[in-house]
Amino acid sequence: MRKKIPHKIEVQVLLKNKHTCCICREAGLHKEPAIHHIDGNADNNKLENLAVLCLEHHSKADAGLKSGKIGAGKKLTAEEVRLFKKQWEDKVMAEIKVTKKYFPERKKKQIEALYEFEINKTRNEITSLSENDRRIKEKFNYLAQLALEQFISGVRTRRKILDTYSIIAILSSTATDVALILADAVRDISIHLIGPKEVRMNNEDKKLLLESLNVLSTVGEFNGEFSNTDKVIKKVCKNIYELSEIASWYKIKEFRAKAINTLNKIRKACLKSGYKMRKKKIKIIDDTIKETTGFKI
Repeated sequence: MRKKIPHKIEVQVLLKNKHTCCICREAGLHKEPAIHHIDGNADNNKLENLAVLCLEHHSKADAGLKSGKIGAGKKLTAEEVRLFKKQWEDKVMAEIKVTKKYFPERKKKQIEALYEFEINKTRNEITSLSENDRRIKEKFNYLAQLALEQFISGVRTRRKILDTYSIIAILSSTATDVALILADAVRDISIHLIGPKEVRMNNEDKKLLLESLNVLSTVGEFNGEFSNTDKVIKKVCKNIYELSEIASWYKIKEFRAKAINTLNKIRKACLKSGYKMRKKKIKIIDDTIKETTGFKI
Protein backbone atom coordinates (compact mmCIF):
# COMPACT_ATOMS: atom_id res chain seq x y z
CA MET A 1 0.00 0.00 0.00
CA ARG A 2 1.49 3.34 -1.08
CA LYS A 3 2.24 5.94 1.56
CA LYS A 4 0.08 9.05 1.52
CA ILE A 5 1.98 12.31 1.13
CA PRO A 6 2.01 13.95 4.60
CA HIS A 7 -0.20 17.02 4.49
CA LYS A 8 2.60 19.30 5.70
CA ILE A 9 4.79 18.17 2.80
CA GLU A 10 1.88 18.50 0.36
CA VAL A 11 1.18 22.10 1.44
CA GLN A 12 4.86 23.03 1.37
CA VAL A 13 5.39 21.80 -2.19
CA LEU A 14 2.18 23.52 -3.35
CA LEU A 15 3.22 26.81 -1.74
CA LYS A 16 6.76 26.61 -3.12
CA ASN A 17 5.16 26.31 -6.57
CA LYS A 18 2.29 28.81 -6.04
CA HIS A 19 -0.20 25.96 -6.65
CA THR A 20 0.92 26.15 -10.29
CA CYS A 21 2.32 23.65 -12.77
CA CYS A 22 6.10 24.11 -12.85
CA ILE A 23 6.14 23.42 -16.60
CA CYS A 24 3.37 25.49 -18.20
CA ARG A 25 3.15 27.82 -15.16
CA GLU A 26 -0.55 28.30 -15.69
CA ALA A 27 -3.15 28.28 -12.93
CA GLY A 28 -6.93 28.39 -12.99
CA LEU A 29 -10.14 26.43 -12.68
CA HIS A 30 -9.11 24.03 -15.43
CA LYS A 31 -5.49 23.75 -14.30
CA GLU A 32 -5.96 22.05 -10.92
CA PRO A 33 -2.49 21.02 -9.69
CA ALA A 34 -1.41 17.44 -9.10
CA ILE A 35 1.66 16.31 -7.17
CA HIS A 36 3.97 14.06 -9.18
CA HIS A 37 6.63 11.71 -7.77
CA ILE A 38 9.56 12.50 -10.05
CA ASP A 39 11.38 9.17 -9.62
CA GLY A 40 8.16 7.16 -9.94
CA ASN A 41 8.40 5.88 -6.35
CA ALA A 42 5.08 6.73 -4.70
CA ASP A 43 6.59 6.11 -1.26
CA ASN A 44 9.37 8.70 -1.75
CA ASN A 45 7.64 11.77 -0.35
CA LYS A 46 10.71 13.96 0.07
CA LEU A 47 10.21 17.56 -1.11
CA GLU A 48 12.93 17.24 -3.75
CA ASN A 49 11.08 14.28 -5.31
CA LEU A 50 7.72 16.06 -5.61
CA ALA A 51 6.75 18.31 -8.51
CA VAL A 52 3.54 20.28 -9.03
CA LEU A 53 2.09 19.58 -12.48
CA CYS A 54 -1.18 20.19 -14.27
CA LEU A 55 -3.04 17.05 -15.37
CA GLU A 56 -1.68 17.27 -18.93
CA HIS A 57 1.96 17.46 -17.88
CA HIS A 58 1.38 14.94 -15.09
CA SER A 59 0.31 12.40 -17.73
CA LYS A 60 3.38 13.19 -19.86
CA ALA A 61 5.67 12.84 -16.81
CA ASP A 62 4.07 9.49 -15.92
CA ALA A 63 4.62 8.36 -19.51
CA GLY A 64 8.27 9.41 -19.24
CA LEU A 65 8.79 6.89 -16.44
CA LYS A 66 7.80 4.02 -18.74
CA SER A 67 9.85 2.47 -21.51
CA GLY A 68 8.70 2.18 -25.09
CA LYS A 69 6.27 4.28 -27.06
CA ILE A 70 3.03 5.21 -25.30
CA GLY A 71 0.39 6.77 -27.51
CA ALA A 72 1.14 9.80 -29.65
CA GLY A 73 1.86 12.22 -26.80
CA LYS A 74 5.29 13.52 -25.90
CA LYS A 75 7.00 12.14 -22.81
CA LEU A 76 8.64 14.17 -20.06
CA THR A 77 11.71 12.57 -18.52
CA ALA A 78 12.46 12.72 -14.81
CA GLU A 79 15.49 14.92 -15.56
CA GLU A 80 13.31 17.40 -17.47
CA VAL A 81 10.76 17.55 -14.64
CA ARG A 82 13.54 18.17 -12.08
CA LEU A 83 14.89 21.01 -14.22
CA PHE A 84 11.49 22.65 -14.63
CA LYS A 85 10.81 22.24 -10.90
CA LYS A 86 14.09 23.92 -9.91
CA GLN A 87 13.68 26.81 -12.35
CA TRP A 88 10.11 27.53 -11.27
CA GLU A 89 10.74 27.18 -7.52
CA ASP A 90 13.79 29.46 -7.82
CA LYS A 91 11.64 32.05 -9.59
CA VAL A 92 8.90 31.84 -6.94
CA MET A 93 11.46 32.18 -4.14
CA ALA A 94 13.02 35.18 -5.90
CA GLU A 95 9.59 36.85 -5.96
CA ILE A 96 9.09 36.17 -2.25
CA LYS A 97 12.53 37.47 -1.28
CA VAL A 98 12.66 40.38 -3.70
CA THR A 99 14.61 43.40 -2.44
CA LYS A 100 12.31 46.34 -1.77
CA LYS A 101 12.85 49.55 -3.65
CA TYR A 102 13.14 52.75 -1.68
CA PHE A 103 10.52 55.38 -2.39
CA PRO A 104 10.27 58.77 -0.66
CA GLU A 105 7.10 59.08 1.46
CA ARG A 106 5.46 61.49 -1.00
CA LYS A 107 6.11 59.14 -3.90
CA LYS A 108 4.85 56.20 -1.86
CA LYS A 109 1.55 57.97 -1.19
CA GLN A 110 1.13 58.66 -4.89
CA ILE A 111 1.74 55.00 -5.69
CA GLU A 112 -0.67 53.94 -2.94
CA ALA A 113 -3.42 56.17 -4.38
CA LEU A 114 -2.80 54.72 -7.85
CA TYR A 115 -2.95 51.14 -6.58
CA GLU A 116 -6.12 51.84 -4.61
CA PHE A 117 -7.76 53.18 -7.79
CA GLU A 118 -6.65 50.08 -9.74
CA ILE A 119 -7.88 47.71 -7.03
CA ASN A 120 -11.31 49.36 -6.86
CA LYS A 121 -11.54 49.47 -10.66
CA THR A 122 -10.69 45.77 -10.93
CA ARG A 123 -13.22 44.87 -8.24
CA ASN A 124 -15.96 46.70 -10.14
CA GLU A 125 -14.97 44.93 -13.36
CA ILE A 126 -15.12 41.51 -11.68
CA THR A 127 -18.57 42.10 -10.18
CA SER A 128 -19.95 43.47 -13.47
CA LEU A 129 -18.92 40.46 -15.60
CA SER A 130 -21.04 37.35 -16.02
CA GLU A 131 -19.78 34.58 -13.73
CA ASN A 132 -18.43 32.34 -16.51
CA ASP A 133 -16.51 35.13 -18.25
CA ARG A 134 -12.88 34.08 -18.71
CA ARG A 135 -11.71 37.62 -18.02
CA ILE A 136 -12.61 37.17 -14.33
CA LYS A 137 -9.59 34.92 -13.79
CA GLU A 138 -7.39 37.50 -15.53
CA LYS A 139 -8.70 40.21 -13.18
CA PHE A 140 -7.91 38.10 -10.12
CA ASN A 141 -4.42 37.43 -11.52
CA TYR A 142 -3.96 41.19 -11.85
CA LEU A 143 -4.91 41.67 -8.20
CA ALA A 144 -2.42 38.95 -7.27
CA GLN A 145 0.30 40.90 -9.10
CA LEU A 146 -0.67 44.05 -7.22
CA ALA A 147 -0.39 42.08 -3.96
CA LEU A 148 3.15 41.12 -4.99
CA GLU A 149 3.96 44.82 -5.42
CA GLN A 150 3.92 45.21 -1.63
CA PHE A 151 7.10 43.15 -1.47
CA ILE A 152 8.71 45.34 -4.14
CA SER A 153 7.63 48.89 -3.34
CA GLY A 154 6.70 48.55 0.34
CA VAL A 155 3.29 50.06 -0.45
CA ARG A 156 0.63 48.14 1.47
CA THR A 157 -1.58 46.63 -1.19
CA ARG A 158 -2.47 43.31 0.45
CA ARG A 159 -4.77 44.85 3.05
CA LYS A 160 -6.73 46.73 0.38
CA ILE A 161 -6.93 43.61 -1.78
CA LEU A 162 -8.24 41.44 1.06
CA ASP A 163 -10.88 44.12 1.77
CA THR A 164 -11.77 44.00 -1.93
CA TYR A 165 -12.12 40.22 -1.77
CA SER A 166 -14.52 40.70 1.13
CA ILE A 167 -16.71 42.96 -1.01
CA ILE A 168 -16.57 40.57 -3.97
CA ALA A 169 -17.59 37.73 -1.64
CA ILE A 170 -20.82 39.61 -0.86
CA LEU A 171 -21.58 41.01 -4.32
CA SER A 172 -20.87 37.73 -6.14
CA SER A 173 -22.12 35.40 -3.41
CA THR A 174 -24.14 33.07 -5.64
CA ALA A 175 -21.70 32.91 -8.59
CA THR A 176 -20.04 29.49 -8.24
CA ASP A 177 -17.13 30.08 -10.65
CA VAL A 178 -16.29 33.42 -9.03
CA ALA A 179 -16.47 31.87 -5.56
CA LEU A 180 -14.04 29.11 -6.55
CA ILE A 181 -11.49 31.60 -7.88
CA LEU A 182 -12.04 33.93 -4.92
CA ALA A 183 -11.44 31.17 -2.35
CA ASP A 184 -8.03 30.47 -3.89
CA ALA A 185 -7.25 34.20 -4.19
CA VAL A 186 -7.89 34.63 -0.46
CA ARG A 187 -5.53 31.77 0.34
CA ASP A 188 -2.90 33.27 -1.95
CA ILE A 189 -2.72 36.44 0.14
CA SER A 190 -0.51 34.30 2.41
CA ILE A 191 1.09 32.10 -0.22
CA HIS A 192 4.56 33.50 0.53
CA LEU A 193 4.49 31.94 4.02
CA ILE A 194 6.25 28.72 3.07
CA GLY A 195 7.70 28.08 6.54
CA PRO A 196 9.53 29.98 9.31
CA LYS A 197 12.93 28.70 8.18
CA GLU A 198 12.52 30.31 4.76
CA VAL A 199 10.24 33.31 5.44
CA ARG A 200 9.68 35.22 8.67
CA MET A 201 6.12 36.25 9.53
CA ASN A 202 5.44 39.87 10.50
CA ASN A 203 2.44 41.36 12.32
CA GLU A 204 0.61 42.21 9.10
CA ASP A 205 1.09 38.67 7.82
CA LYS A 206 -0.49 37.36 11.01
CA LYS A 207 -3.45 39.75 10.86
CA LEU A 208 -4.16 39.04 7.20
CA LEU A 209 -3.90 35.29 7.77
CA LEU A 210 -6.51 35.52 10.53
CA GLU A 211 -8.77 37.90 8.62
CA SER A 212 -8.68 35.68 5.54
CA LEU A 213 -11.01 33.41 7.49
CA ASN A 214 -13.65 36.17 7.50
CA VAL A 215 -13.80 36.21 3.70
CA LEU A 216 -13.78 32.42 3.44
CA SER A 217 -16.60 32.37 5.98
CA THR A 218 -18.71 34.69 3.81
CA VAL A 219 -18.08 32.59 0.71
CA GLY A 220 -18.77 29.35 2.55
CA GLU A 221 -21.93 30.51 4.33
CA PHE A 222 -23.58 31.85 1.17
CA ASN A 223 -22.77 28.73 -0.81
CA GLY A 224 -23.60 26.44 2.08
CA GLU A 225 -27.14 27.76 2.26
CA PHE A 226 -27.96 28.72 -1.31
CA SER A 227 -25.91 26.56 -3.69
CA ASN A 228 -26.91 23.10 -4.93
CA THR A 229 -23.29 22.06 -5.49
CA ASP A 230 -20.57 21.14 -3.00
CA LYS A 231 -17.71 22.48 -5.16
CA VAL A 232 -17.32 25.75 -3.27
CA ILE A 233 -17.60 24.10 0.16
CA LYS A 234 -14.84 21.66 -0.84
CA LYS A 235 -12.64 24.52 -2.01
CA VAL A 236 -13.28 26.70 1.06
CA CYS A 237 -12.66 23.80 3.47
CA LYS A 238 -9.48 22.81 1.64
CA ASN A 239 -8.14 26.36 1.90
CA ILE A 240 -9.11 26.77 5.56
CA TYR A 241 -7.27 23.52 6.26
CA GLU A 242 -4.24 24.69 4.31
CA LEU A 243 -4.14 28.06 6.09
CA SER A 244 -4.47 26.19 9.40
CA GLU A 245 -1.40 24.18 8.43
CA ILE A 246 0.51 27.41 7.76
CA ALA A 247 -0.66 28.85 11.10
CA SER A 248 0.60 25.73 12.88
CA TRP A 249 4.07 26.22 11.36
CA TYR A 250 4.19 29.75 12.72
CA LYS A 251 2.55 28.75 16.04
CA ILE A 252 -0.44 31.12 15.81
CA LYS A 253 -2.49 29.57 18.60
CA GLU A 254 -5.65 31.64 18.07
CA PHE A 255 -5.94 30.61 14.42
CA ARG A 256 -7.16 27.07 15.05
CA ALA A 257 -10.02 28.23 17.29
CA LYS A 258 -11.09 30.82 14.71
CA ALA A 259 -10.82 28.29 11.88
CA ILE A 260 -13.04 25.81 13.70
CA ASN A 261 -15.51 28.58 14.57
CA THR A 262 -15.56 29.57 10.88
CA LEU A 263 -16.23 25.98 9.81
CA ASN A 264 -19.05 25.70 12.35
CA LYS A 265 -20.65 28.89 10.99
CA ILE A 266 -20.52 27.44 7.48
CA ARG A 267 -21.98 24.18 8.81
CA LYS A 268 -24.85 26.08 10.43
CA ALA A 269 -25.58 27.78 7.09
CA CYS A 270 -25.64 24.37 5.37
CA LEU A 271 -28.28 23.19 7.85
CA LYS A 272 -30.59 25.96 6.60
CA SER A 273 -30.32 24.68 3.05
CA GLY A 274 -33.17 22.72 1.52
CA TYR A 275 -30.97 21.20 -1.18
CA LYS A 276 -30.21 17.47 -1.34
CA MET A 277 -26.48 18.28 -1.30
CA ARG A 278 -26.76 19.40 2.36
CA LYS A 279 -25.60 16.12 3.94
CA LYS A 280 -22.60 15.89 1.63
CA LYS A 281 -21.56 19.45 2.44
CA ILE A 282 -21.88 18.84 6.19
CA LYS A 283 -19.71 15.72 5.95
CA ILE A 284 -16.99 17.71 4.13
CA ILE A 285 -17.09 20.34 6.87
CA ASP A 286 -17.13 17.80 9.74
CA ASP A 287 -14.12 16.00 8.23
CA THR A 288 -12.26 19.32 7.93
CA ILE A 289 -13.09 20.25 11.55
CA LYS A 290 -11.73 16.88 12.69
CA GLU A 291 -8.52 17.31 10.68
CA THR A 292 -8.03 20.93 11.73
CA THR A 293 -8.49 20.03 15.42
CA GLY A 294 -5.56 17.64 15.08
CA PHE A 295 -2.97 20.33 14.26
CA LYS A 296 -0.25 20.68 16.90
CA ILE A 297 0.63 24.28 17.73
